[in-house]
Amino acid sequence: MNTDKTAAERTPEQKKADDARVLGAKLREIREAQGLTLDDACDALKIQQKYLSAIESGSLELLPKGPFCRSFLRQYCGYLKADDLWKRYDKLTNKKNEALDAYNKEDEEANYTSNPKIFRKSSYLWVYMVIVLCLGSAAWITWQYRSEIKVGATTPLDGGTAPIVESKQHEQPAPAPAPVSQEASAPAATQPASVDLGWMDGKVPVKAAPPKAPLSSDAAAVTTSVDAARVPAPAANVPPAAGNAVLRVAPTVTIWIKATVGGKSKFEGLLKQGETKDFTPDADTPLRVRYGNPAKTNISWMGSAEAPVTRSGSPVTKYYWSDGTVTDTRNR
Repeated sequence: MNTDKTAAERTPEQKKADDARVLGAKLREIREAQGLTLDDACDALKIQQKYLSAIESGSLELLPKGPFCRSFLRQYCGYLKADDLWKRYDKLTNKKNEALDAYNKEDEEANYTSNPKIFRKSSYLWVYMVIVLCLGSAAWITWQYRSEIKVGATTPLDGGTAPIVESKQHEQPAPAPAPVSQEASAPAATQPASVDLGWMDGKVPVKAAPPKAPLSSDAAAVTTSVDAARVPAPAANVPPAAGNAVLRVAPTVTIWIKATVGGKSKFEGLLKQGETKDFTPDADTPLRVRYGNPAKTNISWMGSAEAPVTRSGSPVTKYYWSDGTVTDTRNR
């Protein structure tokens, strides 16, 4: 009766200490029965002998705290092949975090309450405001720079690089004009201003000169007669003889070219479809020709058959020498 009362009055710490002494005594008996010493166990497990002695004496408080204590106990039981004792040590040393268990319990109770948390639906009004602001900014920028926006490609006449394409239409004979008196035969409009296409050869574009005021009928007649006397008659469209250093340019559409020999300009301007130009180099100086639209420009060099300069539509420069050589640079 007194023994049961004494056992009932023991605290949990005292019970753990008694169990540790009992388990330690059993480990010592198993080690001695196998004929092993503490030195043998220390060498095999690499655990200090004082810790092994503390395990056999039941003084677990002398072992390192935390997982080291459980690790030493498990290794020693495994070394002595006493796995059943490790199960008892596991229950004895497995301490639970009471504070963590209490927190988890409260969290579980909160999740199963009868008043669930109510989430407010998010508003996307600010997204719509940002979209409207971006669209308004784009519309304002387009309106401010509307005059600078080019819808299509521009031709060299407008400062661009797109080739000039002439639409071929069926020509119909125009009706004969009614006879008019000499006083009423004054020119209806002046000649259009010349277009500067020197930018295609690397020059700075020059603004076209303003058109001149129309002349009177008498002055226009005199000017026309003088200009007619100065302009030579066009040469016949005869192909150059084979073997001669002659370059003939025959465009298929309206093109721009510039031909120079030794820095002296031979021709610079527009050539229309059906027109031809012949150029020859000097004995020691090549003929330099800059083509604005080489893919639409047929040439004949030294009597060869006509063919486009290149298949590319970008401006190119060619050098023609008196011995028949054609190069892309001035150096051969």
